[in-house]
Amino acid sequence: MSSYVLYLAKFRFASSQRAHFAVFIPNHGDGDEDSNDVSVRPVGTLINVVGTAMTGYVLETKRNHDCRASADFETCVRLGTVQSKPTNARPKGTASHEGELLERLEEVAGRLPPPRKSENFLAPVNDLRQITNRRCQEWTIDYLRELARLGYIDRNAVQLAQAERDAPAHGIGLRPTATGRGD
Repeated sequence: MSSYVLYLAKFRFASSQRAHFAVFIPNHGDGDEDSNDVSVRPVGTLINVVGTAMTGYVLETKRNHDCRASADFETCVRLGTVQSKPTNARPKGTASHEGELLERLEEVAGRLPPPRKSENFLAPVNDLRQITNRRCQEWTIDYLRELARLGYIDRNAVQLAQAERDAPAHGIGLRPTATGRGD
């Protein structure tokens, strides 16, 4: 059974902002197959939700994406491996291809509703489903939980990603855009 390295990709323009989270899976055949270092295999599939708390989010998947080409790329954190077939999916000996795996992972992502428009976008975020102020970090954690529940990844990957989240009030609120008398 083939496995693929799974990363949490983090993007951020300024340390005062919340990080944007995405799941990143490097392409097979792109550099050293045995490497866990994303700098060796920087091109792959990025699965995330994009938008704002004021407008809501939509699912976005980018294939053959190079994280390093994004001006706001911060880092990729290795979460573990994703199995080409979950423990409960296919009979032993059945072949699996990378394209099929990515389609299945995208299908799982498509079943999770992206965060909707926030009722109070200045409130701290929370990953509890009854709280309405959810963003990309909370959706990504939900996505990883679902992949773990389905047997694609180890549950430890969820804990590793959870440790990377910003504090609930980090980057929330309005900040002045200029100093001075308001000219």
